[in-house]
Amino acid sequence: MKKVFFTLLCITMAVIVYAAEVTMTADDSKITYVGRVLLENQTAQFDWTGTYAKVAFEGKQIKIRLSSDATKTIQAGFVGTIEDKRDYINVFVDGDISPTPTYTFRIPSDNKDTSIVITMKKRGKHSLILHKRTEGEHGTITLKDFTTDGAFLQADSLKSRQIEFVGDSYTCGFGATLNCVKTDRFTPETEDQSLTYAAIIARYFDADFVTIAHSGMGIARNYGSTHKNYCMPRRYTQTFDIDTSYLWEASKSAFKPAVTVIYIGGNDFSQLMQPHYTVFRNAYFKLLDEIKANYGDQYPILCCVPPGKEKFLGEYVWDIVKEYNLLNPDKGNVVCVDLDKNVYNSESDLGAASHPNYNGHKKVAYTMIPYIATATGWDLQEKAIK
Repeated sequence: MKKVFFTLLCITMAVIVYAAEVTMTADDSKITYVGRVLLENQTAQFDWTGTYAKVAFEGKQIKIRLSSDATKTIQAGFVGTIEDKRDYINVFVDGDISPTPTYTFRIPSDNKDTSIVITMKKRGKHSLILHKRTEGEHGTITLKDFTTDGAFLQADSLKSRQIEFVGDSYTCGFGATLNCVKTDRFTPETEDQSLTYAAIIARYFDADFVTIAHSGMGIARNYGSTHKNYCMPRRYTQTFDIDTSYLWEASKSAFKPAVTVIYIGGNDFSQLMQPHYTVFRNAYFKLLDEIKANYGDQYPILCCVPPGKEKFLGEYVWDIVKEYNLLNPDKGNVVCVDLDKNVYNSESDLGAASHPNYNGHKKVAYTMIPYIATATGWDLQEKAIK
């Protein structure tokens, strides 16, 4: 009888241990963050579009507790109310960031906790990537904790290849979803950063990537002159897109990109207006100097001219790159990439609000990839661009 009782006791204990839940706070070192993230009070906060977290666990179920807050967006004077703002998170299960997320979750931007529960088909080792699909204007994400019925494992570390992208609505994936046409009105549902040229390029090179981008942002003048004194050279130095309180210190980050791609400037020339060349030049020089300060004087930077009909934009950028290299021989390796307006079709390759959809972004990626390969020394691969 004693042997039977002991066996039953062991089985009971095993069941209890097996069913126990384990919680990991969002600042745990087992999590790998890619992007500008503030780890504070056992949470992880971020708002830049495309920021993502890598998580690994062994079990069958995982619960993610998080919130989104658009309060500072409203305070900053952006159009709309809290009710208008909707944040979206892509979740990729047992795979990398792709054009087809396993799940997409809407996170209300009201600063209230939301719990996401994901149940796997089989118990075992699994990985997750949580990717911010929408831009900072729609809310600041606060990851609080993760809970599983098994155990948390060390997530994949940063990949050996890393790229930084600086841009505007194109880099955010504004209107990029394929189920809309260029005459459709933009809504947060039509924005998906995983469909952009930046994500496509990162997939092609098997690289991790960081995106510093905001719709309507310019070098010296934003779209319609909104927040005209708050352009990319200032925003680039921040930890957050919206919150100006925290400066980003690249030297303290594990992320060390091999190249930065600047894809911005069209908004400076919006609504039949343009900045004076000297104003645009000085602001562009400031951004270049900030990037060089982060990664080194000879660090490569690709300055892309967005496709469009802006009369002087291409001339401005070509002249700026030439002048910067001449005036700063110790800070060389800055290259201009001119994207012709015919790089994508003006009908079938456009999504909401006449912004490129996934098809358009693939064509932009095709154009940029050889320049990135040259700048980094990475080989071109015979593989699909997707």
